[in-house]
Amino acid sequence: MEKQMDKLPSETIKKRKPLRKGLVIAVAAAILGLLILSPVLISPTMAESLNKLPIVGNIFNLAGDFGLQKAEEEGLTTTVNESASHDGFTITATKVSYDGIRIAMELTRTAPEGTEGALYHLRSIMNDTAKKGSFDNIQVWLPSGHYGSLSLGTNLVTEPSESVLVELNDLSGDIPDQFDLTVKMGLRGYKRPFELKVPVVKMAGHTVLTSEETKIYKGEIWKIAAKIDISLITTHLVVNIADKHLQRRNGV
Repeated sequence: MEKQMDKLPSETIKKRKPLRKGLVIAVAAAILGLLILSPVLISPTMAESLNKLPIVGNIFNLAGDFGLQKAEEEGLTTTVNESASHDGFTITATKVSYDGIRIAMELTRTAPEGTEGALYHLRSIMNDTAKKGSFDNIQVWLPSGHYGSLSLGTNLVTEPSESVLVELNDLSGDIPDQFDLTVKMGLRGYKRPFELKVPVVKMAGHTVLTSEETKIYKGEIWKIAAKIDISLITTHLVVNIADKHLQRRNGV
């Protein structure tokens, strides 16, 4: 640093103006803030407290799903902000993504002051220690078509959370490109569910490839059928293998 300063013209140094007092204070405050939150200097007790702060929103990015992260980053989600309120609580569907393979949506709880616990904390649910007003149950209806499974949760690293990711997988049947999804969520300790009508719009770029082959192995005839669904954010592969006994049973 001294060598570099020796090379600077002397009059350049003379013309430097003193920093304003307000700027100095602002810079000092910013540096102090960084030092306080530095993982090197933060105390274990404070770190534990920060980890317990409930996550609100942005669950697509935090859930650990690269496809949903891409949907969030590239604007492949739809902002909906559909909500239902009673007993001081509000449940809001903030965003949804539908690519023809799965439906993913974010639900967020706004709780009255004094409410203990977050909306969703898997460990508390499994230990049966979840607080009143936390997640209890969910029901979802498609206007047509079906879904094979429903998953609900967050990335365990981000729990507890005031937002939760709901996914419908293994979609089948005559599901339109645009429809209203009916969602009913129940909170622990309250009988009346929160009912939402969530508008869903299918994104472009869904491709379906199928293949069917017959193979002979050690004198046995096997039928192999494969189906792969590909979208901008999801790849779903299903393979069915059946020998003559299964074929007979299924009427093939």
